[in-house]
Amino acid sequence: MKKIQLFLCSMAIVATVSAQKQNDFWALGSGIGIDFTSGTAVLKKTNIDSYRGSATVSDPITGVLQFYTDGAKAWNRNQVVMSNGTGLKGNSDNGATQGAAVVPFINEPSKFYLFSMEAQAGYPFAQSKGKLYYSVVDMSLQGGLGDIDPARKNVLLDSGLAGCMVTIAGGSCNDIWLLAQMADTGLLKAYHVTASGLNPKPVVSYLGAGVDGAGAFRESQLAASPDGSKVALSSFNVMFYAGAYWRSQFYSCVNGLQVFDFDPLTGKASNAIVLNSSEKDPNIEMLNYGVCFSPDGSKLYASMGSRSPGDFNFMDSLYQYDLSTYTETAMRASQKVVGTSHGMDDFSTLQRYGDKIYINPT
Repeated sequence: MKKIQLFLCSMAIVATVSAQKQNDFWALGSGIGIDFTSGTAVLKKTNIDSYRGSATVSDPITGVLQFYTDGAKAWNRNQVVMSNGTGLKGNSDNGATQGAAVVPFINEPSKFYLFSMEAQAGYPFAQSKGKLYYSVVDMSLQGGLGDIDPARKNVLLDSGLAGCMVTIAGGSCNDIWLLAQMADTGLLKAYHVTASGLNPKPVVSYLGAGVDGAGAFRESQLAASPDGSKVALSSFNVMFYAGAYWRSQFYSCVNGLQVFDFDPLTGKASNAIVLNSSEKDPNIEMLNYGVCFSPDGSKLYASMGSRSPGDFNFMDSLYQYDLSTYTETAMRASQKVVGTSHGMDDFSTLQRYGDKIYINPT
């Protein structure tokens, strides 16, 4: 495996399915873009302001920007908000950790499903229980600049979700899965996009009791291995660690990091293994956030905040797990710190491009 290189940047999770060069431009953070079309990351200016969820689509042949979204708005390749690109019901307050995703139509390359997650977070420290919407971007509109189809805008797909989602190529080479985690429970939902369109009835899998219960996945992220056979899922709710009083309340939940098998043919998840959790490691306070696989899928990288019991100051660290021996004992034993950072206000999201992992201190 090539050596992973780590780069610090201001970015959000880009949740598009890569098809050749379709993921070669990222719009993220506060007015930041990264252009990979030359083979090297080049900073660009954009009009986005999303420190968490964003998604960008580039031309699959040239890598040239086509459009981007933060889940609440959609911009065309001229970086102008589409005429019908405002008022999207999703990620309006950057509350969802992965608040936007884009999936192409299978047999209509000029059309895309734009998924947006409205976190609807409660206060204080309440579970988000987000609503998942989709709109259709039609690139044949507005003279080829693209626009939201007014007849298919803000279609409610599901609710009760945890604010994270990821896309995975299907097993038949002409289908795609969108995965989303349920709030408060280990239930994972997989929505299937085929040549027939989007199936609103998801495939549901139960990951097990390792990370489960009220308040679980209050903030969480999903990541898929390059071949789509493995998925990682993080969960944290800071109030678990705030003291004995909060541990007896409704939102005192298990925090943890787990990895599981995913079948791209059926959409089913199985064989979940907990790599760390507040139950398995009660004396090591870890708040799991960003997750990302290595290019060959043999390593998992995870961003975690850690602190001493009773301390409110966290140190953000990047951990590595070796997945080559797929047992709980071996993977937990392989955990090691590969980088730390002090003074961050929040934890880091991770995104891979080639043999590099880009890190965002959100």
